[in-house]
Amino acid sequence: MKYRGLRVSSRALRVLQSATFMLCFMLTAAGSVHAAPPEAARARFVPADSVQPAAPLQMAAIDFLLPGYGMYRHNETGYAALYFSSNLVNLGLIYVAYRNWQFYESAYVAAELRQRSEPDPLQFADPAGGSDYLSLQDIKNRAERGQLFFAVSIVTNVALRFLSATHTWSLADAAKRRSGPRYEMFPDATGGLRAAGMYSFYF
Repeated sequence: MKYRGLRVSSRALRVLQSATFMLCFMLTAAGSVHAAPPEAARARFVPADSVQPAAPLQMAAIDFLLPGYGMYRHNETGYAALYFSSNLVNLGLIYVAYRNWQFYESAYVAAELRQRSEPDPLQFADPAGGSDYLSLQDIKNRAERGQLFFAVSIVTNVALRFLSATHTWSLADAAKRRSGPRYEMFPDATGGLRAAGMYSFYF
């Protein structure tokens, strides 16, 4: 019985040795396995620039008075020329509309005084030098159209100035945020986000 028990134990030992040999062979063939820790996201603190840009509201206020100034300060020469030239053209239209309104308004006042002395409706020569004859109502209509054109020109100029100031404010605000202290976050490369650049958090 002892011999049979010893024989069984030797067989089990040989099986265990064979299994151990096969396991070592498989591990050697597969190579060493190391668990690579995931790359952690990095962040760095960037202090504020020594020279701070002008306040966005201040730049917008100046640009409202002088359209194109803010674009020129931010090296947007194309937009600066567009806003500046558009403002000059619009100011010229305001002047022309005002002169046209006052011209026909004065002609209407003179024609009305003349009409009061006559019982029948009169026809007046065109004050602008045309060959047509105008009634008192026609002259009044031209004066009212001139007044309307003058009002529309003013509203257009205010809208142009507001658009230029808003554009300047957006650029100035972005420049101020870029110049302030911030944390720049660099995501890990496992998700392929590194090629998308960095993320900046401003405060």
